[in-house]
Amino acid sequence: LNKNDKASFFTEGTTSNYGMQFSLMRDPIAEKQSQVYALVLYVEPNSPAYIAGIKRGMWISAINNKKLTTSSEKALQQGDAAKLAMEYIEFDNEANKYFWVSNDTIEISPAAPYETAGICIDNIYTERDKNIGYILCNNFNDEDFIEKANTIIENFLTQNVTNIIIDLRYNTGGDIGN
Repeated sequence: LNKNDKASFFTEGTTSNYGMQFSLMRDPIAEKQSQVYALVLYVEPNSPAYIAGIKRGMWISAINNKKLTTSSEKALQQGDAAKLAMEYIEFDNEANKYFWVSNDTIEISPAAPYETAGICIDNIYTERDKNIGYILCNNFNDEDFIEKANTIIENFLTQNVTNIIIDLRYNTGGDIGN
């Protein structure tokens, strides 16, 4: 977990037909206690959610002008074209508290087939005196998975990476062959 990544925590995510995983929860800052939000945990590259501009850490507050409820999960999974109301959390230094800010509405296309990427993210983070390599690996089905992984590891070595995190939480499996 990284203090700069406000979307990181352990939870059970739900995979939707839009190519995103999300978690439904009541207002985490308790400003609108009866409101339910969907926190976007992951967006699959080239999916309808990705094409619509949805990113990890975004908050969805309504779908097709209807506020989310604890039973809204199905509506976010159906895969029909939809309008998603987005909000985000800001901090007011003077009042010393968090508050919700309405953002734009995002229109998402209906579910469509897309090719999943094996390695979606590779970054290097510096924490104190350590360079930490991070790899988000969704599956092992890419034809050139081993080649991509080797290239990433070689880059980590040239950047003096001392620790590596391999994130498999969205991994659907697969076979990397011999």
